[in-house]
Amino acid sequence: MTCIPLFLRACRLGDKHLVQNLLTIDGLDGNVVGRPRIDDEDDDEDRDDLMFLRGGNGEVREHSAFVWASYFGHAVIVTLLLNKSIIAAAYMTIALLWAASNGRTEIVKLLLAVDGIDVNAK
Repeated sequence: MTCIPLFLRACRLGDKHLVQNLLTIDGLDGNVVGRPRIDDEDDDEDRDDLMFLRGGNGEVREHSAFVWASYFGHAVIVTLLLNKSIIAAAYMTIALLWAASNGRTEIVKLLLAVDGIDVNAK
């Protein structure tokens, strides 16, 4: 599906309208995994976030749309994705860990309210 990088980028950047439109496409939900597109204008982003996105080897990390939205603190997107799909338990755990480590308290509160999230996962 050619729209996956665009969907992941929209989740990463918190583009509510684009995410809503793309969620109408069959097969797109918070569990979609891939690398979000990074464009030239993204160079203005916080340096730590860009380093995180690129990982240790310089390549953009691959993860789920839900994890990207959680890491970057986009509560509206996280809520949209939670309402659209059943998020895999592993992605819920990673999202909680990344949101907590990045100081995204609103996301942490949202995730802790989800039934069945494993707060003791390591």
